[in-house]
Amino acid sequence: MKTVLVRLAAGLVAAVLAAGPVSAGEADPAVLRVALLPDENAATVIQNNAGLKAYLETTLDKEIELVVTTDYSSMIEAMRFGRLELAYFGPLSYLLAKSRSDIDAFAALTKGGAQFYTGVIVARADSGITGLDDLNGREADFAFGDPASTSSHLVPRSELLKAGLDYDADYTPRHVGAHDAVALAVQNGNALAGGLSRPIYDRLVETGTIDGEVVVVIHESPPIPQYPWTYRNDLDPALKARVRDAFLNLSDPSVLGAFKADGFAPITDSDYDSLRELARILDLDLARVGGWRRRGQGVSPPDTPRPGGAPWTPLSGGPGGDALAGARYGRTQEPAMTHGTLTNGAAPHHDAIIARQRLKTVGWVVKSGVLVAAVLACCYVVGLLDLRRMGEGLPATVSSAADGSRAGGRGSTAPVCRAARSASSAWARSARQWRAGSPGSRRG
Repeated sequence: MKTVLVRLAAGLVAAVLAAGPVSAGEADPAVLRVALLPDENAATVIQNNAGLKAYLETTLDKEIELVVTTDYSSMIEAMRFGRLELAYFGPLSYLLAKSRSDIDAFAALTKGGAQFYTGVIVARADSGITGLDDLNGREADFAFGDPASTSSHLVPRSELLKAGLDYDADYTPRHVGAHDAVALAVQNGNALAGGLSRPIYDRLVETGTIDGEVVVVIHESPPIPQYPWTYRNDLDPALKARVRDAFLNLSDPSVLGAFKADGFAPITDSDYDSLRELARILDLDLARVGGWRRRGQGVSPPDTPRPGGAPWTPLSGGPGGDALAGARYGRTQEPAMTHGTLTNGAAPHHDAIIARQRLKTVGWVVKSGVLVAAVLACCYVVGLLDLRRMGEGLPATVSSAADGSRAGGRGSTAPVCRAARSASSAWARSARQWRAGSPGSRRG
């Protein structure tokens, strides 16, 4: 009886563990989750890429779910946890994602036949700043985008360093999030200058988001490898081939317009080695999102000591600066994501996604609690039988229960009750022998 109950308990525990969350993605899922960079407002990004969604659904014969994460590091972690199948990364965020998960770049956009773009540093036209040299000695605020951004952090920072402007010494870095936030910070006078992508700057001027006569380009970077499309390497090889062909054969101007591209061309991981070298020069730890470590002012989880014992110091903040702490210290939890179902032109807030995840967690906890209670009940029955086996009343009780089971019209429990009655009779005989002082029965 004990063995049966122990096995039952083990089975219930195994069921509880099996009901837990699984982070790995499927090899050939019915729904492909496609992530787009959070360079601008999530609703705008999803709405602009409705054509891409329709094209991929038709071409791949699968449901497509567009996803915009809260920031670059959330997108990297979503790929790491198997919550995405495809992702459109920036060059630096691709390197960061590659260092943390098993993904590959397979296509990058082309513009004018080239697979490169540039970053720009902008300032207000009335500031008197016409080049990087004019920033020397100003010790002013400089607006960067996301810490994992190529053209809004890595490249402008390296361009400033070439001009003799050291990070956090000759200017105060302010990470304000998306590229459009950088341009608006400069336009509104909250930063003296800022760095962002040239294509995004041009689009912001075209749409009237910023005034091109107020926010002007004072410096342009050397060419940067274009944004890559990536997929998880554990996807089915046939599916990866179909996805790759879908992008390389894409020629619809209405779809490509969202990317300001002429099309997509093949690209490999080695095409981004120049950025790896740039990251090495700036001492960027690619294994940690936002892991800058330079002159004792790097970033690491607070409980991880720096070599030599010097304390770690977070990157400078700015508007909402501390909100980027998760990116700067490297996240280990699954990220929140905004999914591509539009309601009245607005994307659902990521808090709704978190709420649904919490409901799932509560359900799992309740189910686990019921199973654990069943295990405890089984253990209680075993203990109760052990406690009563020394008495004489149990055989009659069990016998009555067995007879009652048979009288109830269900025979399925009768064998169990008969077995229990037989076992209890044996226990009762042992108890009588013990009380009678039979040799070999009394415990010493």
